[in-house]
Amino acid sequence: MKRIARNRNRSRGHARLLRRAARDWHAPRGWRSIEELQRRGSFSMLARLASLADSPNARHRAVALSVAAQLMRRVDGEWTPFAEDETQRLLLQGLSDPHPDVVRAAVAGLGHRPHGASVDALLRLATHRD
Repeated sequence: MKRIARNRNRSRGHARLLRRAARDWHAPRGWRSIEELQRRGSFSMLARLASLADSPNARHRAVALSVAAQLMRRVDGEWTPFAEDETQRLLLQGLSDPHPDVVRAAVAGLGHRPHGASVDALLRLATHRD
């Protein structure tokens, strides 16, 4: 009988997944960690993301915005967005970041969680070389 491979990321803690996502940013392994973190919507995760969004490390800021872009939790058996206002604030903050990876993460995140205040910044970025 075939044995189904289990997702090992589900048993890993927030800190370990965040480290892996930052370390393997451009690899599938890093994105799998981000996808797992996006399904762990909680106030402690939101606080961790807010802390990372203020980090001096650009990779940490980009990971925080990538997770915040689709942060969800399960309610009554269905996945629902978690803390939309707070995550939109983080994404709007990321639009003015000097590092291109952070700005890309913010723009992609606003595609998932649109906000009217982002229109002017997105129009300015439309002519950006990256």
